[in-house]
Amino acid sequence: MQKKSLMKRLIHTYAAILIVVILIFSLMVSYATTQSDRTAVQNQVDQITKKVSAVTGGYQTDLRRMINDLFPDQARLDSMRDYFYMDFSKYYTQQLGRPQFQLFPRDVEKLYERYDAIEGFVISLEATNDIYHSSRDNKMGSKPEQLPDISDYMVFSRPIINYDAYLPLGNIYLYIDYSVFDTIVQQEQRFVEPIVFLLSSTGNIQYQYNMGNGDVLQEHIKTQYETRSPLDSAIFEQYVYNRVELSDGSVLIVAADKHDIFMKSFSTYALITAGGTFLIVILLFVLFRTFGRYDTQVNDVLGTMERVRRGNVSDRIEIQNKEDELLTISQAINETLDSMNRYIKQIYQMEIRQQDINMRALQSQINPHFLYNTLEFIRMYAVSEGVNELADIVYTFSTLLRNNISLEKTTTLAKELEFVEKYVYLHQMRYPNKIAYKFDVAENFEMISIPKFTLQPLIENYFVHGVNYRRVDNAIKVAVYKDNKRIHIKVSDNGRGVTDEVLATIRQRLQESEFDLDNDKSVGLVNVHERLKVFYKDNDYRMEVAHSDNGGFEVLISFIEEESDV
Repeated sequence: MQKKSLMKRLIHTYAAILIVVILIFSLMVSYATTQSDRTAVQNQVDQITKKVSAVTGGYQTDLRRMINDLFPDQARLDSMRDYFYMDFSKYYTQQLGRPQFQLFPRDVEKLYERYDAIEGFVISLEATNDIYHSSRDNKMGSKPEQLPDISDYMVFSRPIINYDAYLPLGNIYLYIDYSVFDTIVQQEQRFVEPIVFLLSSTGNIQYQYNMGNGDVLQEHIKTQYETRSPLDSAIFEQYVYNRVELSDGSVLIVAADKHDIFMKSFSTYALITAGGTFLIVILLFVLFRTFGRYDTQVNDVLGTMERVRRGNVSDRIEIQNKEDELLTISQAINETLDSMNRYIKQIYQMEIRQQDINMRALQSQINPHFLYNTLEFIRMYAVSEGVNELADIVYTFSTLLRNNISLEKTTTLAKELEFVEKYVYLHQMRYPNKIAYKFDVAENFEMISIPKFTLQPLIENYFVHGVNYRRVDNAIKVAVYKDNKRIHIKVSDNGRGVTDEVLATIRQRLQESEFDLDNDKSVGLVNVHERLKVFYKDNDYRMEVAHSDNGGFEVLISFIEEESDV
């Protein structure tokens, strides 16, 4: 089994640590949220208890004040009692005859202006079955035969005391809309649905706020009321609650179901868990994507080094997908491999050159004078026979041979052009009327010193690769001119030319000084290029290749005039 890389082990370790840390953090946040929810629900219960108690106590206080406003003395009580016992017309006439006019229904009407949220009053006397009813629709009230249905209202009651005997004269009932309490409860409902029961002193439910979550508690309260037994405290174990006994003997119960609290906390748990899971996925994605890409780059570098170790010295690290320090390392390795490759090629070239030197030494053992004398004999024989054209050809070939065998390393531009001209002449003799040439040399440039065999390989490339002997307009041109301080030698032809791909390959080989032994044109150009770089130095010398204006091939050599040696 292949061992995991260090980077992959680190990624897996960091991933495990990341998951554990986020899970622990999620649990801690969930626990803190649970405690916060419980505290918040208890605060909600406390606030509802406080406000409902305050409102209930406020209405009890208001009812006492209303009794004092209606019956401040015995005369007002007598007026109210007369209203019950008389027809309204007789009662009204009676009140007009008194020194101080007092009208009980008018006094009741004024209460609506002094106190808010009053829906109505009911007054009953103990000595009679008659009742008095006042509502917002009929503020002065009337004496109905039966009490209207006020079961949909919250009712507060107090006794009316006879000041003469200090005995109860009757009762007054104040009723208000349940929406007053509903508004209070809903305003404080911030976390879970509250449960509110306001019980009378006898245990009857006077008001309730129950959205279905308090049905069990409601049934228990009803059962206890019917059996007249006290509330069992065990029923409250499933609730967070407050149980308060008010000043009038009524009991206020405000509760919140623990199941509702759990469900709210559970929704928080689910949200935190989902958020934590999402965060884990995102962080793991970023982690594996970032470090995974880094691991891929490292493996690419290692793979390339392994292939180089096995002998593939031409392999290079792909740097397009490398980043930061790996890019720097990859570039450094590639440069090192390039240097090694160049060193290997230099050694190889040195071996080739050494073999060439050995071959030349072997060839030099043949007496050159024997060759010259033989060629001279052939030339003279052709002259004697009247074959002057053959004599010229033999003479030209002999001159070329002498130039090739001579050991000079440099020559002048004029001698190099003369040598090239003889070379072209021999080809013209082989293919008459098919090849033309032109030498366009600026004045005073004939004596410029250049390395020997600078132009001949370029001309030879044309005859090997570019000339088309089926045409009669083959032409090659050598132009020498000056531009600023640079001398330019341009060799151009109208031959077959090269494709853009081949041209790009030749340029790359010139730039890298790379020999292609399978491509004679490349070898000749690179050889001339290398010798000229040594002769003129890299900074002062350039060789450029391109398509000629006539569709053929073009070589441009340029160098600084002052640096050339004469």
